[in-house]
Amino acid sequence: MKEAVLLYWPSEVEGLTLPQLDDHQAMAAVFRALTSAAPAGHGADYGGRRGGKRSGELLALFFELVAEEHLIQPTFIVDYPLEFRRSPSRRRQSNFVERFELYIGGMEIANAFSELNDPRSSATASNTNRTARKR
Repeated sequence: MKEAVLLYWPSEVEGLTLPQLDDHQAMAAVFRALTSAAPAGHGADYGGRRGGKRSGELLALFFELVAEEHLIQPTFIVDYPLEFRRSPSRRRQSNFVERFELYIGGMEIANAFSELNDPRSSATASNTNRTARKR
């Protein structure tokens, strides 16, 4: 996911770097720059979005805003942020989950993930998601 964001980052916004994608404050600043530099016709798409409070939400928002439409050839996007965990299992010592989505023609065609089989981790993930939805 990070690679797609970096590849399709708009030239009219100051360059985004891989280290910035691991720094929440840098990502929030870049989001503000992205929304202020929205190209004509994209104002509602960019400016109408609010930056998430968590780094993973911002990464997913960057992906949706700058990369998704460019994925014309069949492309698998992997390494989804932990914040988007429903039941996928977490990668060992990582903030990413074992999940992928297939994009063709700028649209999501399929998605899949490794199943989470640990009941304690599943309960924790459910509680985290429930709390996030209430915000």
